[in-house]
Amino acid sequence: MLKEQTHELIGCYANVWVRQRFFPVVGESIGGHKHKYDHLSLLTSGKVIVEVDGIEKEFTAPTFIII
Repeated sequence: MLKEQTHELIGCYANVWVRQRFFPVVGESIGGHKHKYDHLSLLTSGKVIVEVDGIEKEFTAPTFIII
């Protein structure tokens, strides 16, 4: 039996990088990180809480998240 864990696929097309991240366990989280530029996330299923500068917002799929 395999233990479920977060995993990701990374690809690039026409100078656009795409990372697809899978969270098989409800309540799983990842540590934050910073960028000097905005980026777009596509939530395809479920819900996610995003925190930016101490402010939390919940998003429900399907939706785009601009950070």
